[in-house]
Amino acid sequence: MTHSEIKIRPMTKADFKSSAVIMTYAFRAKYVLLQSWTDEKIIDLTLAVPFFDPSNLEGHYVATYQQKVVGVLHLNWFEQQKNRKNPKMDLVKLFRKFGFWRITITGMALLLQDAKVKKDEMMVNHIAVHPDYRGQGIGAALLAFGEEQAQKQQDITKYTLMVIGRNKRARKLYERMGFKVNKVYDHPITRFFTSVKTSQYMIKTIG
Repeated sequence: MTHSEIKIRPMTKADFKSSAVIMTYAFRAKYVLLQSWTDEKIIDLTLAVPFFDPSNLEGHYVATYQQKVVGVLHLNWFEQQKNRKNPKMDLVKLFRKFGFWRITITGMALLLQDAKVKKDEMMVNHIAVHPDYRGQGIGAALLAFGEEQAQKQQDITKYTLMVIGRNKRARKLYERMGFKVNKVYDHPITRFFTSVKTSQYMIKTIG
């Protein structure tokens, strides 16, 4: 796979199922309450929450190889977050289908991880690559694409992300791309329902 064969474009509703599969593979181990579930059920939950919302797709991108979605990227910045619409969810239906406790805890975890960004910052909210295509430059291509988006906005001077403390492989990629650890966070609350004990806030200065 060459860099020119990796295409990155805005996410559409048609990409939701493929993107949910990638997110399930990438992050299912983080959520303790979901580890006994099948991949299919977690994918169904990701689509139902909705993790990908048709009314809030600004900043969502997919990487494709031979027209197949192989990676996802979600960027957050101040104006985008300020203008974000509240997603429409039928909570009663969600509780009946997936259980009150799991929906509540999963929702809390997602809210805690949706960090508020500053006016001079563009943050990688999440980035993931399909396991069959890892190690082929897709993650680096997505990060470089995100940096290009940050450079297009005049007020943005920092390109940032959070990485789980134990994810050494990802941190090495980020450091190779020019990110440096700025702060280390401990998570005494979320560690009870996720496997995340610490995370590192990394910054790349742009301009």
